[in-house]
Formats: sequence, structure tokens, C-alpha cells
Amino acid sequence: MKLVYFEPSWYVRTIDSFLFQHPPSGYRFVVTGGPRQRLLDKAKSISIAHQLEHGLGWFLPLNLARAWLEKFRPPPPGVALTHAYFHVVFRPEPWVLELPCEQPHLLIGLERHFHTWKPLLSRYLRSPFCKAIICRAEAVKGALLQRLGEEAPREKIQVVYGAVPARDFIKEGPGDKIRLLFINSAHLTFPEAFYSKGGLIVLAAFRRLLARYDNLELVIRSKVPPKVLQQRGDLLKGVRIIQNPLPWPELEREWLRADIFVMPSYVTPDATLIEAMSYQLPVVTTDVWANPEIVADGRTGFLISAPSLRRFTEGYTIHFDNRDWVEHIKSIDLQMIQDLEEKLRVLIDNEEMRRRMGEAGRYEVERGRFSIQRRNENLKRIFDDATGG
Repeated sequence: MKLVYFEPSWYVRTIDSFLFQHPPSGYRFVVTGGPRQRLLDKAKSISIAHQLEHGLGWFLPLNLARAWLEKFRPPPPGVALTHAYFHVVFRPEPWVLELPCEQPHLLIGLERHFHTWKPLLSRYLRSPFCKAIICRAEAVKGALLQRLGEEAPREKIQVVYGAVPARDFIKEGPGDKIRLLFINSAHLTFPEAFYSKGGLIVLAAFRRLLARYDNLELVIRSKVPPKVLQQRGDLLKGVRIIQNPLPWPELEREWLRADIFVMPSYVTPDATLIEAMSYQLPVVTTDVWANPEIVADGRTGFLISAPSLRRFTEGYTIHFDNRDWVEHIKSIDLQMIQDLEEKLRVLIDNEEMRRRMGEAGRYEVERGRFSIQRRNENLKRIFDDATGG
């Protein structure tokens, strides 16, 4: 049994805990915790901490700095390989890098720091100690190649999709209401992410749907900005908002009671989308970034277009640090609202389609692209090569 040290860059996400619980054959993960990790997890969930981090990141390459600090914390004894989550490793030891569905420049920090520190990043990725670069989507691989150009270690880059366990549950029968579910995150509470996940678009489309249906409920598990909560009551009619993080049994109850998962996101929340599929829910999201790799349009859910995002997009790169970006995601895109409303109406009116799409998504989690088995087969091959086994 070989030990793999999972080294998080900031905090451990839910989808990564499934990796620890279901590792590839012949491997076991070692994860350091204790007070330091609990403090980091807590800080990441506080809005003011997120704002301070972003402010400091304007001047410093924070993620690269965090990785450098980890240089002075050697892995536990007996470890054969370090699995670095979203950061490079400065220690002279075998390591693999995992890139989630995020822009690669975040390995350094905000985009403004990328060109300055790109040579250092490229040097460590080309180092013989870096054995593989695991991208959680083809879009991530494309962005990394685009960003690094000729300096990209192409032979090391491989795509391995995330995975969650196939849930063991009995789906509740049709209730008196059709429930739409929007889960920004299971544990994060800062309200800014409500905008990037398309929260305003969901509320506007739901308001239109209420004019046609009287048996709908929208459940939002997210911190919602005060400006949104102060809107007229009719905007939030039929909406149940859960602002605080939920214990897993309570969160699972919301998954099981839902009929449709909706998130017209401007980013790719791959873990959340796969989680929804594991609970046999049809998913409605955008065609942004890597979302089309996760949600098969017309089979496991529906994709809507976000055409206004193109002004921030260059190939595989999305410029989130553009000064107009924050204001853009706080605005109302009428075309997106109309498209979302139409796709939701199709699912609301067709229970059989909801069932069929939900089952197709669950299949992908049980035995398909997002299954534990498929992920572990790929990871085992990578780990074996990295450890000489």
C-alpha cells in the first residue's frame, strides 16, 4: 500500500473528501488536519476574509506564496507521492498537480500577476519532480496549454474528471409542488459567489414562472447579498432561502426533495453539477467553460447560452479580473432569463423527461464518465507511473 499526501492549497472541498474515502487500488491518502486546517476552512467561509484575500491578492501572487510556504512543511513520513491540489510544490520530491475547473492563472493568483511569474510556474511544471498534471476537464487542459504556450509540458497533462459516489436513496414520489434547487455551495457563506453562479438570473426566471404555475418552489442554499434580500416581496415569493451552511443530513434532504437542479453559472461548478446528477436530478446550467463536458444538453439536462460572456473570453481563457466582470454578473441578461425560463418550462411540464434525464445523469455517476471506478482507473495509472510502480 503506497501513501499519497494530499496537500490542499487553501481548504479541502467535498469532492476531494470522496477521493480520500475511495482511493485507487494500492494507494491510501494521507491528509493533514488539525487546528490549522480547521482555521483555514473557517476563514474561507467568512465573507470579510474572502474580501481581504481578494484585496491583498491585487498586490501579491497569493496562491504562489501559499505554495512557497508549504515548502517548509514536509509531507508525513512514508509518503511515496504528493498530490498537490491547485498549487505547485517547491520541495524536491515526486508530486502531481490537480487542476480543478478553474482558470490556470489562479495557480499564481490574480491574472495581473501571471506574466510576471509565468517563467517560474513553467519551470516547476517542467521539473522532473512534477510527474503529471491532472486537469478535471478538457477546457482546463486547453486553457493551460493556451496560457503556457511553448513552455507547456504537454506530455504530462492528462484529463481526469471528478467523481462522487453513486447515492443510495429512494427518490420521493411526486409532491404537491415541483421544487427547483439552487445550491451555491454546501459550506461557503460569502455572498459574492451568488452572482457568479447566476443567482439573479434564477430569481428573475422563477418570477416569470410563477405567473404561469402555482405549484412551484425555489430553494436557494446560498448566502444572498443584502441588496437582493431588500427587493420587493414579490421577487422572493415562493422562494425559500437557506443562508447558513447545512449539516450533511439536512443538505441531503434538500437534494432528495428537489425535482430540478438549476444553476445558470458564469463559471464551472463541476462538483455541484455532478452531485446533482448523483441524486438523479436533471440539470439546467449554462454552456460556459467546461459545463458542456459535464451536462449533456438534451440528455442529462439543458444548457442555455450566456452570449454576453464572450466579451470576457479569449479562446479557453476567461478574464475574471476584468474590472467590468463584477458589474456584469450583477446585471440582468434578458436573453438568459428567457432561455432559462423556456428550458425550465419544458421540464416542469414533462415529468417523464425529468425522470429520463435524471436517470441518465445518475448512470454517468454510477458507471460512466463521473464514476469512482473510471476516475480510479485513470488515477491508478498516473500514480503508478509517478511512483515507478
